[in-house]
Amino acid sequence: NSLKKLNLSHNQLTVKTVRVINRSIKSDSYCRALSLRANCLDSESVAELYDALKDNGSMFNLDLRQNP
Repeated sequence: NSLKKLNLSHNQLTVKTVRVINRSIKSDSYCRALSLRANCLDSESVAELYDALKDNGSMFNLDLRQNP
């Protein structure tokens, strides 16, 4: 049993929090969907998410809607 979907929508996440999430998902091979919708994420946070996920072949859905 493992986590397949993580929904962290509407949480006002900071860049620091995104970095913690990135460490968790960088090499995760189980999680298929991550929702970070409506968290006021800036371009730095999105760039760091990209770096964490670019080599992750298991993530199929990343929801970044309603962020600037």
